[in-house]
Amino acid sequence: MSARAAPIRAGWATAALILALVVIGWCGIAHAHQINLTNTRITINPDRTVDVVLAMRGSDVDRAVGTRVFDDRTSLVRPEALAAASSVVAAYVTAHTVVLGESLCHPGPGAVSPDGDGVTVRTRWACAEVEGKLRYRSTVLLDIAPDARQ
Repeated sequence: MSARAAPIRAGWATAALILALVVIGWCGIAHAHQINLTNTRITINPDRTVDVVLAMRGSDVDRAVGTRVFDDRTSLVRPEALAAASSVVAAYVTAHTVVLGESLCHPGPGAVSPDGDGVTVRTRWACAEVEGKLRYRSTVLLDIAPDARQ
């Protein structure tokens, strides 16, 4: 190995290490849920059903619904506690969200699942009989934190 090749290889090794740390850090950020912030993915299907996937931090679920699904010690949602409270969590989300056009769409049952330190609620809304442009509205968490955002 030449004297010139060693610094180049060290530079590449350093760059690879920095890139790996950035990727690991990015993955950690992507999976963490922020307090008083909900994220929603909305998909309008060809049959005018609307899939809404809402995610929020487990501690926010506990404050909003009065459950104990979030473990403060581990900062994770306890799957067994969430399973026991899933109908209450789904009912809260359905009561605070709506998909509508000229009239209201009809929500199906919410599917609740743990997501690390958060909770996701998946709901399919039936809008086939609803005329007009579809819109989504949410007041999730606003009853417990007026500064909450989505």
